[in-house]
Amino acid sequence: LQADTLAAIIRQHGQSQPGTVAFTYGEEEITFGQLDAGSSRAAQGLLALGVQKGERITYLGKNHPLYFEVMLGAAKIGAVMTPVNWRLAPPEVAYILDDCQARVVFVGEGFAGMIDQVRTDVPRLEHVIGIDAGSETGTDYRAWRDQHPATESDVALTREDDLLQLYTSGTTGRPKGAVMTNGSILSSRDATGSEGALRPWQEPVEGDVTLLAMPCFHISGTGTGIGTIVAGTNSIVLPEYDPTKALDLIENYNISKIFLVPAAIQILLNHPRVAEVDFRRLKYITYGASPIPLELMKAAMDRIG
Repeated sequence: LQADTLAAIIRQHGQSQPGTVAFTYGEEEITFGQLDAGSSRAAQGLLALGVQKGERITYLGKNHPLYFEVMLGAAKIGAVMTPVNWRLAPPEVAYILDDCQARVVFVGEGFAGMIDQVRTDVPRLEHVIGIDAGSETGTDYRAWRDQHPATESDVALTREDDLLQLYTSGTTGRPKGAVMTNGSILSSRDATGSEGALRPWQEPVEGDVTLLAMPCFHISGTGTGIGTIVAGTNSIVLPEYDPTKALDLIENYNISKIFLVPAAIQILLNHPRVAEVDFRRLKYITYGASPIPLELMKAAMDRIG
């Protein structure tokens, strides 16, 4: 697979393996063909709202496969997805929405009220679109998306174009928007096709199933989803990290890869059922975002393998 942009990658998968499952969310499955077409409709919808190349759009909500569809739609027109930490207080959410100058926000279930609270502090905000948010918002994402054709936009894209803007935690001051380009995101997952550039745990293996359990407002969640999109494999998406559900999915699905921060690994090992679970189908746990204590590393290797 050779591509300079994430938009090009989803187009290639949509054509070459349209029936392969890209995301599983509860009982719902989204194939690469559906993800490609849905993101093209979203791209046309964003263009109809006047969204320009380089403009930031935002998402406030728990993990959902349609977050990635919107991100891919934005990527197809050179707009930049900016997910917002749903655990933040209203003034903090308002700061980020104002700082990234977003006019369009997509909200998940339970978060439309937060947008109502902060709207007067974010005068630039024009459109609120709900992703499976019931009747909380005036505009439902699926209905909005399906009004538009699944045609490709003619916006010229390069690997230098911004793709994603994630905010730092703001421990030493105001959160800062960290910008990642198509090139910076894809270089770490080697979509360039150069031989020997991937580590064994990065190699795409047909039939791989990844558990996406970390939050998408963080690179651990969004990065995991982008990784499986590039690899052309399936992510099972949890709305938020739940060790009981994670263990159930490891037992009942052929999950081969998981990314967890060290604290989440510790929570998993502390679970009363961890001693009963068969981890033999799990090939890799990758971790990051903080150092891992040696004792935790050893305990995880002893229990999980």
